[in-house]
Amino acid sequence: MFESQPIAFFVYGTLKRGYLRDSVWPFIPNHIEPACIRARLVDLGPYPAIQDSTGSEKDEWVLGELWSFDPVHMPATIAALDEAEGFNQLNQPNYYLRKLVQAHTSDNRAVNAFAYFMPDGERLESARSIPASLEWNNKRCAAWPDPLARVPKSFAEEEAL
Repeated sequence: MFESQPIAFFVYGTLKRGYLRDSVWPFIPNHIEPACIRARLVDLGPYPAIQDSTGSEKDEWVLGELWSFDPVHMPATIAALDEAEGFNQLNQPNYYLRKLVQAHTSDNRAVNAFAYFMPDGERLESARSIPASLEWNNKRCAAWPDPLARVPKSFAEEEAL
């Protein structure tokens, strides 16, 4: 399914433009565009998470942004986002997992990208599912924030939520 190392990230929450973590990106992307992936979107309070929906009875889609980079910038971008998302950090458990996905763009391209998934666990079991309430590119998609989401304006506010 994945032929080459991705040069893009699919983001769906606080890493999107205009949200709390959009400042952690170490480079300006070559391109940002809307895209969707197959996944289940949940609300964890101050931020969302996605969960793999492979094998699910439902055909679930999540709408977000596809950030594409120059290949030379990918190692530093991966390192910065892994740190921000708590993945693969020395002597620390993984908060999120970075996985390969196929992001589908508005012009029906399937682009290999990285995305951060929440590992299965108690936290996801008690999380509110964000329903697919948007029609995008002939797909019913869930998107964050939805009307019930609490969007933090600062890291202090995020910790308080």
